[in-house]
Amino acid sequence: MKGFFSFILLFLIAIIILEYSLFFNTQEENFLTTKLELIALEKANKDRTIFENNVDKIIFTTLNEELDKTTNLIFIQNKINSQLLTFLDQKVDAKINNNKTNLNLSFLNNSSSVIAFETQKLKYAEYVFTNGLLLNNSISKKLGNKTQLEFTIPIYYSQRVIK
Repeated sequence: MKGFFSFILLFLIAIIILEYSLFFNTQEENFLTTKLELIALEKANKDRTIFENNVDKIIFTTLNEELDKTTNLIFIQNKINSQLLTFLDQKVDAKINNNKTNLNLSFLNNSSSVIAFETQKLKYAEYVFTNGLLLNNSISKKLGNKTQLEFTIPIYYSQRVIK
């Protein structure tokens, strides 16, 4: 009888140890999965920051260069939007309204405006992304696989140059 109870006790202890082992293995797997998702999210965040900085740089540089040459608003706006479209098509593949419509120059020209003027001592230019009359179109791109971030050009985004 002693041997039977000892066997049952040893068997129960083995089952408890096995359950704990399975529990900790599952927790380790969840931890590694979460860690990989966080790494992917960090990469997507880095990509989004790079895209945002490149958009800022394209607009600022073009405004700065074109302000020295001309104050023709349509020419400056078209030049900025052409360079922006080239970047967004090649690097980001951004879409209008969450991947429903391809981005085009006509949309950018209708959804943005440029203000520029020159006085005797001052040159001022500003690019504003107004997002159209109804404010219902956005330029965006989802970044990441499971966990996603969104690169977007916000409504009323603006960039200024004062010389």
